[in-house]
Amino acid sequence: MRLSAYTEVSTDTFIFLSLHQGYAMTTERSVAILLDFVYEYQRELLRGMQARLKSQGVRSVVFVGRELHPTETHVQQANEVYRMLHPENHLGVLVVAASLGFRSTDSQLQAFYEGFNLPVVTVSRKTPPHRVVQVDNRPGMVALMQHLLGDCGYRKFVFLRGTEGHEDARVREEVFCEMLQSHGVRPEEQVRLQGEFYGPRTEMELRKLLAQTRDFDTVVAANDEMALVALDTLKAHGLRVPEDVAVVGFDDAVGTAFVDPPLTTVRQPLFQQGWHAADLLMQQVQGSVTPEILLLDTEVVIRESTCMPEQPTEELGAFLTSSHAPLLKMLHEAVAHSEQERFLRELDLHLQNFPSHDEEAQAMHLLELLEAEATRNLTAEQLPQLRAVLFQTRRLLERRQFFRVSRTSFMPDRNTSQLQRLELNLISQTQWDSLKQDLAQYLRWSGIDGVSVVLHSQHAPHQDGPHRLFFSTHPEATEGPSWHDLLPADHLLVLPLFVRSTHLGLLLVDSHQAQQMNVEHLQHLISSGLHHVQFTQQQRRYTLELEKHIDQRETEVAQLSQQMEYLAIHDEVTGLPNKTLFHARLEQVIQRSQQEGQFDYAVLFLDLDRFKKINDTYGHRTGDVFLHALAERLQSSLRPYDLVARFGGDEFAVLLQGVPHLVGVQEVVIRLQRELSQPCWIGGQHIQTTVSVGMVRGDARYTHPEELLRDADIAMYEAKKLGGGQSRLFEVHMHEQVSDRTRLESDLREVLMQRGLGVHYQPILNLCTGRIDGFEALARWIHPQRGFVSPAAFIPVAEESGWIIELDRQVLEAACRQVACWNRSWPEEPGISVSANLSTIQFSRADLLPAIKEILQNTGLPARLLHLEITESLLLQRDSIVLENIRMLQQLGICLHIDDFGTGYSSLGYLQEFQASTLKIDRSFIQRMLQDTKCLELVRTIITMAHNLGMTVVAEGVEEKEQQEWLTEAGCEYLQGYLFSRPLPADQAEALLERTLNAALFQQERVTRGGQG
Repeated sequence: MRLSAYTEVSTDTFIFLSLHQGYAMTTERSVAILLDFVYEYQRELLRGMQARLKSQGVRSVVFVGRELHPTETHVQQANEVYRMLHPENHLGVLVVAASLGFRSTDSQLQAFYEGFNLPVVTVSRKTPPHRVVQVDNRPGMVALMQHLLGDCGYRKFVFLRGTEGHEDARVREEVFCEMLQSHGVRPEEQVRLQGEFYGPRTEMELRKLLAQTRDFDTVVAANDEMALVALDTLKAHGLRVPEDVAVVGFDDAVGTAFVDPPLTTVRQPLFQQGWHAADLLMQQVQGSVTPEILLLDTEVVIRESTCMPEQPTEELGAFLTSSHAPLLKMLHEAVAHSEQERFLRELDLHLQNFPSHDEEAQAMHLLELLEAEATRNLTAEQLPQLRAVLFQTRRLLERRQFFRVSRTSFMPDRNTSQLQRLELNLISQTQWDSLKQDLAQYLRWSGIDGVSVVLHSQHAPHQDGPHRLFFSTHPEATEGPSWHDLLPADHLLVLPLFVRSTHLGLLLVDSHQAQQMNVEHLQHLISSGLHHVQFTQQQRRYTLELEKHIDQRETEVAQLSQQMEYLAIHDEVTGLPNKTLFHARLEQVIQRSQQEGQFDYAVLFLDLDRFKKINDTYGHRTGDVFLHALAERLQSSLRPYDLVARFGGDEFAVLLQGVPHLVGVQEVVIRLQRELSQPCWIGGQHIQTTVSVGMVRGDARYTHPEELLRDADIAMYEAKKLGGGQSRLFEVHMHEQVSDRTRLESDLREVLMQRGLGVHYQPILNLCTGRIDGFEALARWIHPQRGFVSPAAFIPVAEESGWIIELDRQVLEAACRQVACWNRSWPEEPGISVSANLSTIQFSRADLLPAIKEILQNTGLPARLLHLEITESLLLQRDSIVLENIRMLQQLGICLHIDDFGTGYSSLGYLQEFQASTLKIDRSFIQRMLQDTKCLELVRTIITMAHNLGMTVVAEGVEEKEQQEWLTEAGCEYLQGYLFSRPLPADQAEALLERTLNAALFQQERVTRGGQG
């Protein structure tokens, strides 16, 4: 369905149509109108919609958000306002879809509309099956081009394209090309520049063109904004409009009639478009059949930016015989009798009743016609007076236009500086009440009424209910269950108040007020003011909270300081004094004793025996509970003036005073050991340990606490050597032993760093073949001053100091390299093996297997020829790393031998589980077995058991022929001892190996020859 471009629609017409179309009047429910902004385009549409609804007695609620799918994510918060559309409150929905859904697909818009479950009519963009009212760009664009090509005779064109992808811009360019062709002008020979509706690109493209050529007579812009840019750019380059170049636009935007020169353009019937959209919706509500698409024609508006056609006399006469004719008479009187003030008053009254939506532009057209008619009937003397009257008239029209434009686009034209001051106050307030007062003053000064502000509860000064009425110019506005209840039942605009991603609330404005003001500007002012107060209030709360936190923190810091002072001299686990406090108290006692010459004090150093096993078995938390229980026992077993302290781990120290005799010290030690050895019931378990104690008595030679603690520690280690639960009094020779051990450790470290440790090889003889099947590698140290250092002396030092790891590595690497060399020298032999001891510590290391692999790879020794000797005690450790290392070594092909079997705790189950290949009987059993029947039977039992478990047996320490004979008869496979050879250096071991191999070969040849003879 198509309507003519500008059908005059007055209030009388509205009433007439509503009565004759049988619409029911309703005040119960309103029509929802959805906009993205309230600029001039949306405002004219809104005027038309509300005019039609008002004629039906239907009010509207206008929800003003932003685009449905904006590029800026924070703007999406503004679209929460659309969620406030509750279908039960509305008859239907009007949507300005061209701008609201600019970046939305049809399916997205369809889904959005379906959520309302109401009749929907859209403006400018069709989304089936919903009805749409559209403006047809073609009629106006055709008329514009006809004017340019036919009336003015222009032939050299520049076309400024609109924003890329914009449908209206595409249609306008299409008509431009069609009209050129119809008048014999080739479109491809015309200049077409890519501009944009809003932005700097249009000016940039024009400047480039002007730098190249000025051979054109017309600029056609796809909208007025670009046309105005063209006007300014052409003038800046010295070109006159329209004398040198004509300029036209499209839209007839506000103010285009008052630029210099006034702009020829195409007017869109926005008011009528809104009116008919509301009309279609009301018909749908009443169940009437309506067209799917309603098209409205555009209309050309010719002004001074192009040539002006002559006004036909008959048209002028027809126009002046209309209701405007009395004005012509007044104009003649104003010129003849100087009564121009009366003419201006009458014209002003006439314009107030002007029915068109564009009063000032129509009035300018009227003035042009009056001027043309009056000029023909006046004398030459009267023409200056006519021009003076017309000048004042144009000034009146310009003031009216400026007032309307400035009121809706900027600010009211009254005391701008005062408004600026009020605006500044409004956006910089820090108190809610002050913000209310400033907002009320600003609205009064601006002449704005019908405004309310509703805040979401989380942003309101008093947080009760989902919404709070913060401000209203309506005296009857009160809190209600919904924001719908806050204003009288009239046309209403609902705008979100938001700053970036923070949605503060709603701005509610009476619709008739919104038509006379820049509601977007007011929305921004109030949003900024609310946000500033909220931010300031939050800052104030944060400041108060921070001050509170600072006070709390100062209290906490003071408490923490006290706690730190306490912890600095006390143990955290047991609550006992720590080493620092003990050291300070002992220093005081030493000084007093030195001054008084009375040394009646003693220091005890206590170490819990096997405490590590308790931690490993029950866990460290249980271990801490156990330590705390022992600490309580220590304190209860001492006198109040004695001091007990925890030094860390499982070590404690006791300072005894007033004990002049050793007996008194020993009595205290006995009492402590008795108390601490009693079992503790912890977590359903009885946990028990013993304690080793070192004692040192004070005397004149001790002047520093470190000296006493050092000697007590030495005595404690001497006590531990005796076994658990023992005590020792420090003696001077102990210090010498410790010093010697320290020197030995230092020398051992030095020899290991220089790789100066030697390796000797003791052969392992196969009793069946008489051959040497392998060697045991033994570390040997020849000290420059000490001479031969026994392994029994330096191996424990290496284990305690941690150097055992490096010692084992050097011995194993040297032995593997040497035995690999011997195997290469006698390749025909089955293989010479090497046995080596590894410290128990090694098997607890996660890197044991990679280290063994590296040694085998570097030396070239096959894994099957390496035999590692482990002790029975290692088998009893169920540590996961130990078990994994044993399993991985066996998978690698390395044989495991149980060394010194029978000397420690044995477990037949573990022997079977680990599948060792060989048992080595300790030398202590071999040396006594011929003199001790029980010992002899024990050796026989071990051999039988080993065989039953699939293991071979090596007898260590064989020194007598009788021992060898008995072992051979008992089935022992191998022997090792001084009877055959002591440990030898590598060269001597190699010579012995060569002799035994040759002798075995000679014996084999004799047997062979004897058999042949």
